[in-house]
Amino acid sequence: MTRQAEKLRNFLLKENAIDLVSVAYTLQVGREEMVERLAMVTMSVDQLIANLDSFIQNPNLEGNGVKALFLLIVGT
Repeated sequence: MTRQAEKLRNFLLKENAIDLVSVAYTLQVGREEMVERLAMVTMSVDQLIANLDSFIQNPNLEGNGVKALFLLIVGT
């Protein structure tokens, strides 16, 4: 799971214009369906990167069966 979080973080850092709705959609339907997911609530790309950094640095949930990343976008 940490590897998936790192891949997403690296993608977000490389791209200039990120559509969070498209990212969330891809994470929901564009991947193999998993029984368990890691959910993150975010309002911006910067906040998502910070959340991913926190998880990467302290992936204590990884041992609890977390297998996929799910993103919820909260509008302002």
